Amino acid sequence: LLLSACATRPEIRFQDASVAGKFPQHWTIDGRIAFKSPEEKFSASMTWEQDDQDYLLRLSKLIGGTLLTMQKTGERVLLEVDDNTFTDSNATRLIYQNTGWNIPVDDLKYWISGRLNQAGASVKAVQRDENGRLWSFTSQDGWRVKYQNYKVFSGTALPHNILLSHNKLQLKIRISEWHFKG
Repeated sequence: LLLSACATRPEIRFQDASVAGKFPQHWTIDGRIAFKSPEEKFSASMTWEQDDQDYLLRLSKLIGGTLLTMQKTGERVLLEVDDNTFTDSNATRLIYQNTGWNIPVDDLKYWISGRLNQAGASVKAVQRDENGRLWSFTSQDGWRVKYQNYKVFSGTALPHNILLSHNKLQLKIRISEWHFKG
């Protein structure tokens, strides 16, 4: 009797919106991001506020102060970095041209929430865990995305640690909080 009580774990039920395909359109994450390339590496606090197709991404220095702010409204993307403001219609191109960081911003809103961008480029080598959640994949443009673990936030299993790599670039994202808006 004692052994059977130890062997039985309580079943934890949770909603998995990324598998069900009904992911909320309005959310905010708080976490950290680390970028590493042969030329540079940095770590920053990250806040991402998603409102349907629009977003606000803020990277802050760990000792205080804003590293960059990127805001997408409609078809326009605005980047504020080093007291300068730049605009473009393509976020990935905009951040690369003004910082040298090759970050797939347009796909990140999907990838950080454990989803594939259905309207984006095709992916290959998709692997899922036993619950059907994304575990890893490779994007058509060569980004390898690996979900190191998921964590339950507000009853929903969502990515907690994500590793993205492309050639000699590496991007680590650790999400500490998810907030959903009605």
